[in-house]
Amino acid sequence: MSIAVVIGELRQEVAELSRRLSNIVIPGRVAAVDPANALCRFQAGGLTTGWVRWLTTRAGADRDWWCPTEGEQVVLLSPDGEPNQGWVLPAGFSDAFPAPDNDPARHVVAYADGFRIVHDTANKHLVLDGWEAEGTIELRAKNIVIKTGEEGFYHLDHAGLATRLTHQGGTQYKSESWQAGSVVVAEPDHGFHPPEVEA
Repeated sequence: MSIAVVIGELRQEVAELSRRLSNIVIPGRVAAVDPANALCRFQAGGLTTGWVRWLTTRAGADRDWWCPTEGEQVVLLSPDGEPNQGWVLPAGFSDAFPAPDNDPARHVVAYADGFRIVHDTANKHLVLDGWEAEGTIELRAKNIVIKTGEEGFYHLDHAGLATRLTHQGGTQYKSESWQAGSVVVAEPDHGFHPPEVEA
């Protein structure tokens, strides 16, 4: 084999290695999504991949599902340098999808329909907010337990009225509108009747 042939082959190998190396990590965006199969297409410049998987936090007995959005800014990780064998990693803010907050003390999850989860560590305040979404929050379980501290209270706003409910011990509760033991008896100062409570 001549020196020229060897040099030519080496050049080809170097070019292929260079191509693969440049394809290991590529910033781009989600071009399309196939939710039924948990796959998406990645696009960056003139490159558009076939259907590839996106990374999630858990995918075993415990699983996390959060489908990416078309146009979302992401990164394609291809350990062997082949984009069609890569994984899509989340995610970076962009002009199309800017950051939902700018306070470093707040952890915010903002959903497309308007729901928000906000944890403010500076003020020790956690909010599950569906107000702007005009949606419904539903809790389902065999048992649901809500606990407050010794000086804690429940505050309920409904139909334009506010009710503050304070636990007095045992089955005794007191509110701005009524006071009761095992059975709630209404005091009609707010014009509504609280529900019956079993001991």
